[in-house]
Amino acid sequence: MPRSEIAARALDRMSEHLRMACAWPPAGIERAAAIGDYRFYIVEFSPAPDVEIYLQIWSEPGDPVLFEVSSGYAHGPTAAYLTPRMHDALMGRGFAPGDAQHNFRKRLPVEGRADEQALAREILAILSEVLGYDGRSALRFRLHQGSRTESTHGFTAMQPGDFLRLLHDWGVAADLANGDAPVIHANAAGVLFAAHFERPQPPPFTRFEVVVLASALRGPRPRAGALNRRLRLGRAIQRSAEEVLITLPLLIGGGVTAGNLQRQVQTWIDDLREVSEDRGREPAAPAGSTVH
Repeated sequence: MPRSEIAARALDRMSEHLRMACAWPPAGIERAAAIGDYRFYIVEFSPAPDVEIYLQIWSEPGDPVLFEVSSGYAHGPTAAYLTPRMHDALMGRGFAPGDAQHNFRKRLPVEGRADEQALAREILAILSEVLGYDGRSALRFRLHQGSRTESTHGFTAMQPGDFLRLLHDWGVAADLANGDAPVIHANAAGVLFAAHFERPQPPPFTRFEVVVLASALRGPRPRAGALNRRLRLGRAIQRSAEEVLITLPLLIGGGVTAGNLQRQVQTWIDDLREVSEDRGREPAAPAGSTVH
């Protein structure tokens, strides 16, 4: 089947599928309620017996989508079908091997119908121009929506990426640091702090029951006791004669809503800003953190 005919038959349907997979509420209360939700859309076909090729779009609110093409890892017939020429063609389109399965991956912004249609065209082009799809086997589509929150729309454990999205939605600049242990470095209009994750939960997701926020006040003779009398949430700990660490443990296990988390974090940030301004110091990231 000519490529133009494949596109003519599949483009509109695939664009609608991608709209269902990638359209999320705009920033605000509705999107905050959707954080923790995810969708994935899979297109797959079998070009030969025992060969399964798939392309997957993974979508979460406020993030670029993750576009993956299967590598055939640990499945001999599929790995043999995907030739070095196909690998080179995928990398020429911006993909790179990643994850434990060595799938080819890249991230793309999808922010409206034009992006959804462009992504549908790219999927169809990869199918026909790179992966050898010729229309003689069926294209199969799967769309799934799930959530890492409970049915009450509350979190019982927190994935670092979800906490990062919440911070962004609350207007806090933040980045996930590189390293083995997940750490977020954040800047709330000059209040610098880090978020650490404790009490890991079992797979399938990398989730934690406790998030600990930490910021440092440095300068001559800061006193933890005096600060503790002023903090509404959290605790000040004397680390040295010239540094106090101010922490806020957020207990996620047992259930907490995004709104409750926002109130706790904002109260803590406001207190940090107030005590630091009174003392003529700026809250700083704890030692070892880099915050932009």
